[in-house]
Amino acid sequence: MVYAAVTVDDSVDEIDFCVHPLQTVAGSLDDRSDGFDKIRFPAITLRQLLNKHKIDKVDYLLINAEGHD
Repeated sequence: MVYAAVTVDDSVDEIDFCVHPLQTVAGSLDDRSDGFDKIRFPAITLRQLLNKHKIDKVDYLLINAEGHD
């Protein structure tokens, strides 16, 4: 399992992610100041992830961007 955000910028190795301490499903890449805590989260490009795990073919890819797609 890989705990990381997928990014398009290969020069970025961490991102800021806002999480709510009482709502485990609430999170945002947007800068939130309404009760959210900001954490640093590892980031990786899709190409880096595929190379790291020696994956050369993807049959199906689903990305849930929660309204940011």
